Amino acid sequence: MIFPGRGSGGPGRFLQERVRVLLFGAILALAGIGLDSSILVGLAILVLIGGVVLSFLSGQKQGKKDDASGRGESHEESGPELH
Repeated sequence: MIFPGRGSGGPGRFLQERVRVLLFGAILALAGIGLDSSILVGLAILVLIGGVVLSFLSGQKQGKKDDASGRGESHEESGPELH
């Protein structure tokens, strides 16, 4: 494969929470832009940053779980051997 898989752990931890936080931040940003409110836009930026941080934290914990279980990044595909 071109891109390494995330393992058999599924789509990741806190996926629904991340989507909800990012959706709330986007709606808040659009409301702030529509109402021309810098306070709402600033809050939206903080919410979106929180969603991104949550994404990174869940990815790090998933990676540590994979390393602890012995499933590293050394998956090699074996193809037909030509002689």
